[in-house]
Amino acid sequence: TSVNLCMTYLAQRACEDIFKRFETPFIRLYNYYSPDRTEQQYEQLFEFFGARADLSEMKEKAYDMLSDFAEEYSNLSFAVSDSVAGSSVEMAETLIDAGLDVKFVFRNVILPEDRASLKRLCEKAPDLKIFSGVHPSVRANPEKLPHADVIAGLDAGYFEPSSVSVNFSSEQTHFGYEALTSLITALEQGIASPKTLKEQMSGSYLTV
Repeated sequence: TSVNLCMTYLAQRACEDIFKRFETPFIRLYNYYSPDRTEQQYEQLFEFFGARADLSEMKEKAYDMLSDFAEEYSNLSFAVSDSVAGSSVEMAETLIDAGLDVKFVFRNVILPEDRASLKRLCEKAPDLKIFSGVHPSVRANPEKLPHADVIAGLDAGYFEPSSVSVNFSSEQTHFGYEALTSLITALEQGIASPKTLKEQMSGSYLTV
């Protein structure tokens, strides 16, 4: 029996069409960073396939890495670009839940999977700013963006050249607890050995 794993909203219509034509089932999976939301998604996946696996060690490792990172860099402020893998809004919520100071988020198109995080962020971080990086007002007045010491993703970093920008591109899809551990590793490496936007954008699809 064939099953399609739909990892991005860009593929959902294709999966729906294949199901309609050939009755090939599919499950929609998301690029979550929160360990708790990741665990819930694994539960859905296990239920779909009728299988189980003990992932407690992976979850504990992800939690420990996030906690250690938040403690080490509690003096820094952060921002999240639209170009990151997965939802920039959900990534920002995960960092905020860890106690980190997130100044702003770039999200050019609000997708259905963003709405739950947006609703929670209205309560958790009512002062958090969310911008469209392609909006003329942002491009005309970049100095009005809040300053962030570290920016995940490169498109927001273009407007804040004094910040440390860390490439974590949507060109590579992450899944499960590996999404969070890969993000933390990338941020740690980026902070320890900063690279210019030009160096990181070389060979990338990204245009700003």
